[in-house]
Amino acid sequence: MLTLRQLHDGVVGSAETLGDSHAESVVAPALRVGGEPFRLRADPVPERTAYDAAVTTDAPQLTLLHNPHCSTSVHALDALTDAGHEVAVRKYLLVAERLDEAELRSLAERLVGDPVDALIRRDKRYKDLGLQADGLGIDEVVAILVEHPQLLQRPILDDGTAAVIGRPRERQAAWAAAGRAVVD
Repeated sequence: MLTLRQLHDGVVGSAETLGDSHAESVVAPALRVGGEPFRLRADPVPERTAYDAAVTTDAPQLTLLHNPHCSTSVHALDALTDAGHEVAVRKYLLVAERLDEAELRSLAERLVGDPVDALIRRDKRYKDLGLQADGLGIDEVVAILVEHPQLLQRPILDDGTAAVIGRPRERQAAWAAAGRAVVD
């Protein structure tokens, strides 16, 4: 979806082509809908109140490390959105959205409710690699996950302060109720 700012800044056309950004509407001749030039209405942005600013800054930014092919991860996302929480979804298996070493270290340091080695899934690939992660510390866990990102446990809710693995599923109800990463 294009924003008025992108249109104005030349993503689709030039500022001269698009007209004044304060006009009632902007025509983007490069875009056509049903053969007609696309017209974007410029609705005024409502002013923010002190209440809006307080609500926005006090609410934690929720990020769900998500695998859309995992029913437990899908359940976690549904629980959070059904409770009305805005959640940034990070599909960590995609190359463009993988966690780098620093992000994995931060996640491991802020993990609550489980030992750090719980970040590593004990699945068939884990067994095929001959890994033994029980009791490992942060450095070793991060090294394994940097090399094998598909072994990262899921889902994980990160509120910027704490991170929690969403297993068992009961934890997800606590997340949804609290609007932040909690164990119970």
